[in-house]
Amino acid sequence: MSVKELVGRRIKEVRQAKGLSQEALSEKIGMSAKYLSSIEWGKENPTLDTLIKLADALHRNIKYFQ
Repeated sequence: MSVKELVGRRIKEVRQAKGLSQEALSEKIGMSAKYLSSIEWGKENPTLDTLIKLADALHRNIKYFQ
């Protein structure tokens, strides 16, 4: 499994555990749901800024997604 896939899987797991849809989370951090989906599927490599926004929105330390 690649790093992008691992990061995406962890984001998806936390998002689902918190009962958030891709649409709700993406709206909360100001990105498109399509881009979030691509991150979760390991197709996109999120920037550090995006990871920080996701970590904050999901109430996780950014290190969790490593």
